[in-house]
Amino acid sequence: MRVFVLILFIIVFCDCGGVLLEELPEPTGAQNLLVVVHGSGDTSDDWPMELRAAIHEKHGERLEWDIWTYDWDAYAASRMTASADGMVVGQLLGEALLESPYEYHHLHLVAHSAGSYVIHALSQTVSNQNSDITIHATYLDPFTANGFFDWSYGQREFGRHADYAENFFNKDDPVPSTNELLEHAHNFDVTALRPVHYNEDKTHWWPVDFYRDSVASDEQAGHVHAQMAVEEGFDTLRSRFPKGEETVMTE
Repeated sequence: MRVFVLILFIIVFCDCGGVLLEELPEPTGAQNLLVVVHGSGDTSDDWPMELRAAIHEKHGERLEWDIWTYDWDAYAASRMTASADGMVVGQLLGEALLESPYEYHHLHLVAHSAGSYVIHALSQTVSNQNSDITIHATYLDPFTANGFFDWSYGQREFGRHADYAENFFNKDDPVPSTNELLEHAHNFDVTALRPVHYNEDKTHWWPVDFYRDSVASDEQAGHVHAQMAVEEGFDTLRSRFPKGEETVMTE
């Protein structure tokens, strides 16, 4: 038994120094950056590209953002080490964004499932070194288990280093550690909004589809918060949607 536990410890908490950062896009001069991060089992060419396309269709030439769909599939594919590797990827991304040629004033970080570890570490790295950069973190059905031994890590930590954080989630998702409230985010339960014909085997993806579809709306809670954060600051969002609390969204 002790040998088995030791092996698990080595697998989960191994030195992740071998993680390499993908080449990053050059900045365009925009002051705002949206970073979209996929989870385990997909890539940046899937829903992140769909979200990017929806934003461009909605805002067109009025868009004052750079948008990155970051691919960390090489590390996300392994569910045993995705959380640890995601933290390293996020730290490296944060360090890169603090260096020339990047001079963004505001970051909006959107992630699904295990990708939450990437944006958590990214926001922690940036906020610790440059508090002048504002951070809006959006978690889509976040996977909160950190390895085998801490299943509530994300519940306690996700959103801690953001100026405003939000969590769009299902309450009937069969994927473990994705159905609980985050202490440092406002929690939007979108379970009741899922269409009746939605594939029940893919409910973990419903918060992603909901958020992508919300781009077209100026009324429904969702992507509209990104523009509110830039135009009105965070006070409005924080007062309307306090951290740790829950909004059950219905028709």
